[in-house]
Amino acid sequence: MLSLGIDIRSDHAVLSLVARTGRTLALRKYWRVEGKVGGELAAALRESLARECPEGPGAVATALPGASVSHRILQLPFPDAAKLRATIPFELESEVPFDLEDSVVAWNVLHRNGPKTTVLAAITSRSAMAAHIDFLREAGIDPALVTIGPLALATLLAPTKPTLLLEARDNGGLVIFDDGHITRLHGFGASGASELAREIAWAGAAFQNDETRDILLTGDDALCESLAKEIANPIRPLAEGLSGPAAAVPAEALR
Repeated sequence: MLSLGIDIRSDHAVLSLVARTGRTLALRKYWRVEGKVGGELAAALRESLARECPEGPGAVATALPGASVSHRILQLPFPDAAKLRATIPFELESEVPFDLEDSVVAWNVLHRNGPKTTVLAAITSRSAMAAHIDFLREAGIDPALVTIGPLALATLLAPTKPTLLLEARDNGGLVIFDDGHITRLHGFGASGASELAREIAWAGAAFQNDETRDILLTGDDALCESLAKEIANPIRPLAEGLSGPAAAVPAEALR
């Protein structure tokens, strides 16, 4: 089966086509489609997909920009799924300026420790989700999975030591792992190149000289080079931290 991953950015989209045979995953191809978000990019995506994947993917995954989603990492004193479903929305209510009735809430269990459950819970407005889905459908794409920008890359990692993943790019962000689990996630919300550079520099400064943390970096070459000069401890390209089937993904496909 062919699966399509699509990452929407401010002036282009990046697409990856993955083939699954049994338990084996293989990156079939990846490419970039230029165009401003809206009708221009939707039309370009429809045309590109017809050319690059004429048989159509069996499933599509996409990501909302991290800045359009509010989230919390919650530790709750019970494992029961029904209790989680009833409790988590109210734990997020104070994070957003709209009512729960106007929101979309989702969560993922990060780990369990006895009766305690740690979850990454996220909330966005129905209008933001609808706009994202409508744009994709205009491009002829019907996503089966919608995740958060910085979280999409994080799922390719299985770190065994404290790790910081930093995506230095538009719609990027940072993810922190401790004890093999995600303990922090932040999406960049800058609207221009200079604002993004400042936000990324601030993120880098926050972890400067944290010698216990493995730093994996990907994104815009100029931003990565500038950031590397500010951080004293060693930085590795993201490709060096990938495991399992993801380890075969070319580094340039992760930018």
